[in-house]
Amino acid sequence: MGKQATDQTALAAKLQDKAIQQPMKQGRTINDLLEMMKPAIAQAIPQHMTPERLLRIATTCIRTNPKLKVCTPESLLGAIMQCAQLGLEPSILGHAYLVPYKNKDKETGQYRDECQFQIGYKGLIELARRTGQISSIMAQAVHEKDEFHYEYGINEQLKHVPADGDRGPVVKYYAYAKFKDGGYSFLVM
Repeated sequence: MGKQATDQTALAAKLQDKAIQQPMKQGRTINDLLEMMKPAIAQAIPQHMTPERLLRIATTCIRTNPKLKVCTPESLLGAIMQCAQLGLEPSILGHAYLVPYKNKDKETGQYRDECQFQIGYKGLIELARRTGQISSIMAQAVHEKDEFHYEYGINEQLKHVPADGDRGPVVKYYAYAKFKDGGYSFLVM
């Protein structure tokens, strides 16, 4: 990671800490905290996104999932900052999710609601595409009646011919990536 990216990450962390540590004034809302975080998000966010769009999407996520409203501000802002740093939108496209959890505080033993950032499989695909090394990437389900053969090793092979009509239940999944240099990779699960 370059010096500029490291400097931006450090600055974003400082601005996030400052926004969180300011005392909660009477009537301060989640929207107020998000507005205070806007400069940090602007520093961290990639060029293809805007802080306004990310905050609007995050606000929609919070509005549609009431459990996020009771999460600690630190965890909620931290999860949104992770979205910003990776340039992934939460929930709307399935790139990333803001997920509320009850976590036990190690010091007090009390449970508290915290928001965690979770990247979705579409987010992983998006990040892989951004490397510029991938020409195509996909995942497929293999059903019981499909013709399917794969072999790992020096002469890797993957062949999948979906059956016509009733294909039966799903028995496997596989992901396949084709690289711009002509190589490929696959994984069967």
